Amino acid sequence: MNSRLFLLVCWLSLMACGKDSAPTKAASSGPTLDLVMTSFFPLQSWAEFLVDGRIPVQALQNPEADPAGDLPSRQALQTAQQARLVVFNGASFESWRRQVALPPSRTVETASKIPTDQLLEYEKRTHAHGAKGEHSHEGIDGHTWMDPRLAAGQAQVLAEALSRSFPEWREELKSRQQVLDGKFAQLEQAFLQRAEAVAAWPLLANHQAYDYLARRCGWKIKNLDVDPAAALDPEAEQAIQKQMAGKRGGLMFWEEQPLASTEKTLQEKFGLESVWMNPAERPSPDSDADYFQLMDANLQRLDQALQVLASNPVQD
Repeated sequence: MNSRLFLLVCWLSLMACGKDSAPTKAASSGPTLDLVMTSFFPLQSWAEFLVDGRIPVQALQNPEADPAGDLPSRQALQTAQQARLVVFNGASFESWRRQVALPPSRTVETASKIPTDQLLEYEKRTHAHGAKGEHSHEGIDGHTWMDPRLAAGQAQVLAEALSRSFPEWREELKSRQQVLDGKFAQLEQAFLQRAEAVAAWPLLANHQAYDYLARRCGWKIKNLDVDPAAALDPEAEQAIQKQMAGKRGGLMFWEEQPLASTEKTLQEKFGLESVWMNPAERPSPDSDADYFQLMDANLQRLDQALQVLASNPVQD
C-alpha cells in the first residue's frame, strides 16, 4: 500500500507540474499573428490598399496621438511583438522608436532606401503646440512622405516587406503596388501643375512639415513656429511680418485648421490666404478618407486660396 501510495503521489505531482508549465512556455514563445501594424496613417492607408482586405492592418497609435512623439500603449506594443510585420516611416520621424524593442526580422522602415543626401534636416527650434508644452525638433526631418515621389519609393519598400512576410500573396501585392505607383504619379503631377502658381507668391508654413514637397515643386518656403490652435500673438505677427518683407499677398500652410480669427488677421494685415495642408499623420476624425483622398482635399483647398489671390493680384 505504501509503494502504491507513493506512486500515486508522484503521478499527481507530475500532472500538476505539467499544468503549470504549459502556459509559461506558450507565453514565452508567443505565436506570430497574421497582422500588419503601422506607426502612422499614411503607412496604414498604403498597407490597406496593398493587402486589399487579405491581411488585417492595425495602427500602433490611437487616432488622437502624435505619431512622431507619443509612445504607443503597452497593449499596442505587446500586440506588435507578435505581429507578422511592423512598419515605420523611419528617417527619424518616430522619435520614440529607440525606446521600443521589436523583433528586427519583423520590422521595416520605409524611408530606409532614400539616399542620405536626399534627406533634409530640421531648422533647430523650440516651440509649443496646444497643451503639450514646449518641445524641439532637430536632426533629420522625417516628413518624407509629403513628397509624392519619395512616398512612392516608401510604398515600394512596404510592398516588398509585405511580400516577404506574406509570400502567399506575392503576386497580388505586386499587382496592387503597380496601381499604387500610378496613384503617386498622379498626385505628384497634380502638385507640379500648381507649382508655378504657388511659386508666384510668398509661401509660409506654421511648422516645418512641407520642405520635401517644396523641394519637389521648386517652392521657397519660410517655416515658422505658430500653433494653429492658439490665437495669433504679437510675437507670431512680428515673425510673419519679417518673412513677408513688405509684400502683401501670399499663402500660409497649416498642419491643422487654424482659428477663424487667425485666418482673418492674416488676410487683413498681410493678405495671406491660409491653407490647411494636412500632412495626413492621423486619420480624418470625420470620414474614412484614405491618404490620397486627404491629399486631394489639400489640393482643393490650395486651389481655393489661389483663386482668391488671383482676384487680388497686386503685391506691394
